[in-house]
Amino acid sequence: MKGKLTEIKWLPEYDIKVEIIDESHRSLVDLINKLADMINRKACPETMSEIFFSLIHYAESYLIREEILLRDLGYSQLDQHKAKHRLFIEKIKSFRESFSSGDPDICQDLYNFLVDWFHEHILQYDKETIAFLKGKGIS
Repeated sequence: MKGKLTEIKWLPEYDIKVEIIDESHRSLVDLINKLADMINRKACPETMSEIFFSLIHYAESYLIREEILLRDLGYSQLDQHKAKHRLFIEKIKSFRESFSSGDPDICQDLYNFLVDWFHEHILQYDKETIAFLKGKGIS
């Protein structure tokens, strides 16, 4: 690792005014920042089980609640959206397996993946979903 990782600062423009989505996004940012702190303190391998537990909670709580909401509202792109979530979950499982195998780069690799997920899925891909929800009057 080169230098210290910086935490993701929550910016006002990240708030989309849809409570279930904003809560999910903030939870993920908190988790990414926690992982960055662990890496910076060189405590990641010893505390990685806590990160995996939090990621499982994130997937079970937020991603599934989002999918249920979208299903109930008749979102036409639900299958594609769920597929993206499944890929996220599969990737987390893969990271957990790599961690169990003693991969020395797992902490940094997981951090990079989560930051990419935040920027690519949440800040870009989810825009269509957010527009759909707002069009349905969800807040």
